[in-house]
Amino acid sequence: MTNYKNPPIDIASCEIVFRRNETSSWNSVFIGKIFDDLQSIYPKSEDVKKITANFDVDTKNFSVGDSKANRLYNDDNKCSVFIEPKRIEYLNENYPGWDIVKSNIEKVLSTYMTITKPEAIESINLRYVNKIFVPVINNTLNENEYFNIYPEYSTVESKCMRYDTRLLFGYENEEFLNLVIVALNSPEKNEVLFIFDLCYTMSNLDSLDFDNIKISIDRAHTKIEEVFEKVITDKTRELFR
Repeated sequence: MTNYKNPPIDIASCEIVFRRNETSSWNSVFIGKIFDDLQSIYPKSEDVKKITANFDVDTKNFSVGDSKANRLYNDDNKCSVFIEPKRIEYLNENYPGWDIVKSNIEKVLSTYMTITKPEAIESINLRYVNKIFVPVINNTLNENEYFNIYPEYSTVESKCMRYDTRLLFGYENEEFLNLVIVALNSPEKNEVLFIFDLCYTMSNLDSLDFDNIKISIDRAHTKIEEVFEKVITDKTRELFR
């Protein structure tokens, strides 16, 4: 997914949710201090209303809400950091490669933790949204040539205008990977747009040890890569080369 000449990644993001108590309460001056420390990378700032997706470990359900955040962003408006009292999110819409993304996440996280001193980390969500344009030959789309997971609808109808498939995979230590596959009609009639949205969630990360956090983020990236490669075929890989 990330190692191709033309990677399909449209958005890469990392959300980290923190826990606070009375001794680690939020102070409004933190935003200014964080901005000062990160200003060389993110020289612009604005207040925004952020749509958030939350995963409940107990019920295994996702929910959507909104919150106020301070957004720091770079000159081309493609890389942002959203700052909240109990949450930060790094978002990149112009994927520069994992090494750079990882370094940026670590810099933001280190700055946030040093200045705000949270009690603990509740969860980490690493997410990749991929766009894959699959050609349609003779008005026929053969998903089985490109993907190892897709809904089988041929017994119902010969064509499907769009579909949305969701799978939740569980791992040890309350870790999950949510895979969403959406097929949409492309503006070009000779292709179909597939969106592969993969989000790896880690909870029960009470430790604030920075090295352990970096290892956890690396593990999430590796697992997303593994699942993505299992889902696609060699014919799909040729689209990225």
